[in-house]
Amino acid sequence: MLEPRVAAIGIKAIAILNTKVPDAGWSLLLLIFGNFPAIQLSFGFTLTGIGGLIGLQHTISTDALSKGMATGALDAILFPANPVGDAPQIINTLRTVFPTKAGGFVIGPMLEVGWGTPSLVIIRAGVLIEASKIVIVGQAIIQRPPLVSKDLAILRLQIDFIGYIIFDPFKLGFDGKLRDSRVLFITLTGSFAFRASFGSKPSFLLSAGGFHPRFKDIPDDVPAMDRIGAGFSIGIVGVKFEGYFAVTSATVQGGSELRLWADVGVASFDGGFGYGVIVYLEPRFHFDAEMRLWVKVSLLGFRLGARIEGMLAGPGEWHAAGSATVDLGFFGEHSVDLDERWGSATDTPVATEPVEAQLALEIAKRENWSAQLPKPDDAFVTLAKVDGGVDILAHPRSPLTWRQKYIPLDATLKRLGTKRPADANRFRAPALNLPGGGAGFPTAPVKDHFAAAQFFDVTEQDRLQCPSFENYDAGVSVAVDSFDAGLMAVAVAVAVAVAVAVESFAYEEKNLSSEDDSVVNMLHLGLMVDNAWMYAFGAAARSELRERLQPKVLAKVAVAPAAYQVTDRATAKAVGVAAST
Repeated sequence: MLEPRVAAIGIKAIAILNTKVPDAGWSLLLLIFGNFPAIQLSFGFTLTGIGGLIGLQHTISTDALSKGMATGALDAILFPANPVGDAPQIINTLRTVFPTKAGGFVIGPMLEVGWGTPSLVIIRAGVLIEASKIVIVGQAIIQRPPLVSKDLAILRLQIDFIGYIIFDPFKLGFDGKLRDSRVLFITLTGSFAFRASFGSKPSFLLSAGGFHPRFKDIPDDVPAMDRIGAGFSIGIVGVKFEGYFAVTSATVQGGSELRLWADVGVASFDGGFGYGVIVYLEPRFHFDAEMRLWVKVSLLGFRLGARIEGMLAGPGEWHAAGSATVDLGFFGEHSVDLDERWGSATDTPVATEPVEAQLALEIAKRENWSAQLPKPDDAFVTLAKVDGGVDILAHPRSPLTWRQKYIPLDATLKRLGTKRPADANRFRAPALNLPGGGAGFPTAPVKDHFAAAQFFDVTEQDRLQCPSFENYDAGVSVAVDSFDAGLMAVAVAVAVAVAVAVESFAYEEKNLSSEDDSVVNMLHLGLMVDNAWMYAFGAAARSELRERLQPKVLAKVAVAPAAYQVTDRATAKAVGVAAST
């Protein structure tokens, strides 16, 4: 590590060279930063630092970055304040966040920008790029007054954040965390998370402060989250408030808790209130709320307390359950339980939608159809590129696929988001009737991901624990595994076929063999007759697209006669050009 100074410019460099890396042999991680007097930009912003990172035989661990924010992992990446004194901690963090990988390569610029003079706001950010992902790391710090220690600041807000895009499988993520933040003597906490995954297990979530305790469908790469909260403790008195709000593909969650306490030695007090709620809008408006209230008082060793825990679900069919406990100290504890139900469930009126008509539109959509090219060994012929216009042009040996994302197929639908099916509620993939008797071709279902809670009656427990998206049939694919090379036709049909083929395709077959092999010539004649039959009556001849496949201009190939040169036999140099006749 180096920290030289050139005039008023401070340069910091961190390098980790490893010569014993499994599979890679060696690796190098280099970070370099330069801090200098503020350069005025505009609107009060100043540039105070430039840096960068390069990693050879290294990769980026987004999981380690997300989970390391709780311990200040970004302090070791973005303009570390004391790289020499904090060397052991910085090196350990860098090895965790940038693990070695054979063939890996990471590069990224970094900037430090301030606002105000001296800087009231400091923003440090870096863009880290490698072949499979792009990661943005940053810190935003607001402090007043700006030049004092953070322990003496009246106002200090610091949020560390990372955002990333992973290309395979495609995934978006963002994590943010408040660190060392407070206003006067009030401590501020909080975490933020966003995930959108589109791989084999797609999911979506957005959270500020965490999730409901019973929610289990949390991706493994989401770090432990702090509740959004504020609190203070001044000697004998303390107050703390925490809350959270989250949205997933199947639920909306929210909750908070307020706690107060005091302790003067001979007497103490502890009390608070908290709740957690999950709200469902389908098949009816419904909520499930959990509540808790507690009070504890102690005076000269004698204690009194009360605790109430319960849940309330409704409206319509109401359900209330819970317990109340009173602690009378020397006289013991006494509890009362409650579990009552009343009313009846009434579905919220919902709009309906004609599924059959909408599905017909999905079948007609051009973008829902696709055709792949066959494997090179299966193509047999190579066709010229033709503009199909609004039509799909498919090679006879290529799979033809129809895929939609409107509804799951071959499944009984209970809803369409906030609507109900107005007609049928179960649909199979459409039959593909191709020209020329293609109805007998083998078909296969095409899968895609759907949010089950948008189409089926999902229990409240399943909403909390089941995956957000599941695989269902979404279309159909048809492909031909075999082909018919044609049959020898009768003499009259052959004559007609040859005439049509020669006129339409203008091809010529010629045996360039110097040997007069009658067997070979007969084989060529047989193939020509069979090919002519296919040209006249096969799939290409019957296709409505045949006219498009005909080239507009028939370009003939001409071979110029070879030119001769006269050379000097002794020097092998050309002395002239002879014309051929």
